[in-house]
Amino acid sequence: MDINNGLERASQEEIPGDGAIFAGQQNELPPGAATSNFNITIENLRATCSGLERICPLLRDVCSLLEYSLRLLGHIRSQFCGVTRAALADLLSKDEESVRKGKEIETLKVELNKWQEKAQSNSAKLDEAESSRVAANNELQAVRVRESQLRDIILKNSGVQKSSDEDIRQLFLALRQQLQIISRSRLFDLELPNRSLAAKSTPEAKDFYSSLAAANKVNKTQWLQSGIFNLIHNRILTANCFGFGQALNRCDRQIDLVDNFEALLQSIETFFIDRRVGAEVIADWRLSTMKCVELSKAGRVDESKTVKLLLSWLKPLMVRPSGRSDCETLERDVRELCERAYKVRLLMRNSKDRYFCRTFDRGQRLKSGASWAEVYGVEAGGNPTNEVAFTLFGALVKCAVFRGEDPVVLEKAQVVVSRRLNSPE
Repeated sequence: MDINNGLERASQEEIPGDGAIFAGQQNELPPGAATSNFNITIENLRATCSGLERICPLLRDVCSLLEYSLRLLGHIRSQFCGVTRAALADLLSKDEESVRKGKEIETLKVELNKWQEKAQSNSAKLDEAESSRVAANNELQAVRVRESQLRDIILKNSGVQKSSDEDIRQLFLALRQQLQIISRSRLFDLELPNRSLAAKSTPEAKDFYSSLAAANKVNKTQWLQSGIFNLIHNRILTANCFGFGQALNRCDRQIDLVDNFEALLQSIETFFIDRRVGAEVIADWRLSTMKCVELSKAGRVDESKTVKLLLSWLKPLMVRPSGRSDCETLERDVRELCERAYKVRLLMRNSKDRYFCRTFDRGQRLKSGASWAEVYGVEAGGNPTNEVAFTLFGALVKCAVFRGEDPVVLEKAQVVVSRRLNSPE
């Protein structure tokens, strides 16, 4: 090393006199002592230099490490300061947003209080209006009761007899019972109609025979009852008759004058309905007109056309051979049936309230617990469904439209339902 070389050179050089080196010291040292002390000093210096040479690399590493640490600390400080500034800015932004939202919340609270006050005010007004409506409705009901009482008095004094629910219901039940008796008569053989008579029948009757032939043996009597009812229903129980006669009789070659009057009155009623005349006004006009027809004594119970048509359906089904008395019995029963149906319809029409006979089409579903119909059998036997196969007899329904009342079923319909698929017969 440079330091050691220098020390060796120094030891080899001539040592100055003691007076020059140790100026101011005592000159009492023994001979050769100064040289010995100097050598010791040089050795100490060499040892010190050797130690320093070993320490210097470590010091350089420490310095390098300190320098790296300082740079790292500077980087960390710059990053920390950047993050701190961003976080601080974010916090300030969030604080401003919170303040803004707080103001919006306060504004919404004020608006909410206003709407709540309005809702309370409207609720009070609604309660007041509801009370007024209830009072007005009660007053209206009282007026209607008084009106009905006055009308009953007027009709009674004028001689117009008003039909009651029980009167119509009893005659309706009698009609249904008579139809059942005819359909179950021993006079009929439902297995095979008389071909010679059936060939002369109308297309409608021929369709009926085909359906009857295809019907299950269990349902043949019910099918016959359904066919008779449908004919009576379509031609009598749905006719808007006034008491002169039967407008359907006009299809005969000989035109009857009273049948023309009947048709004219029906046209007038249809005209009123088309012109949206009030139901109550039409009902009053109908009652007054029917009273005039009754007082004129020009009307009659004449269902000759329906009687002839029904007999043409039933005679091919009579047991062969059939005597004259059997034919007369059948004709009498059919005539009584049609006349009774006509009386039922007149009684329905001779009322302020509306009465009608409700039927059900094939495939129409019956609701569970329905109050309109009762099931009286399953088509072809087996497990029943809720779908109607055919109607044995319709329902008697009352509906007071002008009083705003719901329909009331006075007598339920009798129906046969379809059987469930894959159900054993």
